[in-house]
Amino acid sequence: MLIAYSKHNPEVGYCQGMNYLAGLVLIGVEMRQDLAFTLIVRLMDGEGYNLSGLYEQSLRKLFEFTDHIYSWLLCDHPKLQKHMSDNGIPLTAMLASPFMALFANITDLGTSMHVLDRLMLQKTDALVNIIKCVLVSSSTYLLSMDDSEQMHPYFVKQIYFDAQKAGKFFPSI
Repeated sequence: MLIAYSKHNPEVGYCQGMNYLAGLVLIGVEMRQDLAFTLIVRLMDGEGYNLSGLYEQSLRKLFEFTDHIYSWLLCDHPKLQKHMSDNGIPLTAMLASPFMALFANITDLGTSMHVLDRLMLQKTDALVNIIKCVLVSSSTYLLSMDDSEQMHPYFVKQIYFDAQKAGKFFPSI
């Protein structure tokens, strides 16, 4: 299916991380490849989704998402943004994996399918809002960390596990 997509959109081709999207979609449509391909094309190229921008060489959509998160932090959570900046947290690098894999590399299958459901319903806002929810739910703990050696590993996976455990991974609809 990903080979077919890479032929459908050769500008994007294939990029690591697309396999998570394809896998979730295949599971969601009970392995019907024809339907899965149609949904992949819609998610990758459709208005309001345009996930292909996550996988383009320029990573255009990744930068768009992280710029949005950064602006939101500056406006709504300046203390957290400053603390992250002071500790050298590279926001784009820390968010690349969750965005590109749709959180499937750091969550269980049920949660990953829930992410896909929200993506289908709320378009890409769903992904950005999950990150916002996770950051807000972890802000007190993040602000208590006093060095980057603590913060970097926490940002890779543990922040998402903690948010799930606390029931704060998904924002209210």
